[in-house]
Amino acid sequence: MLEIVRGNSLGALAQRCASVLAEPPDDPLASEWIATPTPSVARWLSLELARVLGASASGADDGISANTTFARAGDLRREVLDAGSRSAGLTDPWQPERMLWTLCELYRNETGTLDLPAMAEGSTLTARARRTMRMFVRYDTYRPAMICR
Repeated sequence: MLEIVRGNSLGALAQRCASVLAEPPDDPLASEWIATPTPSVARWLSLELARVLGASASGADDGISANTTFARAGDLRREVLDAGSRSAGLTDPWQPERMLWTLCELYRNETGTLDLPAMAEGSTLTARARRTMRMFVRYDTYRPAMICR
């Protein structure tokens, strides 16, 4: 089940998230996925959920939060799309590991040597490709419409 909760109060969002997670899932071994904007928000939310979920009494602060996967929205979207691609036997050309090698090939000219005018001084082929790959990953996470265009 997909549940989207938005708001401008982290406390209210944490309470809503805890109320959704309080209901036991059909498969007790299935991980719950939660999209967060940053790793620090994920850590805070994990601690807040642990205060509520499985607590012995209301306000006891002795609960536990387990089997929860926190990811940024772009990572969560990519994981869902990758699962569909894997089941169909396809590979995603936008996966960072695959994109890195594709970019390395693009930075080479026809003779197989580095295209030096396109390279920053002192930069290696892999470093340049890695910087470009990270830029695409950030745009894919925060501005997916630009990547689609």
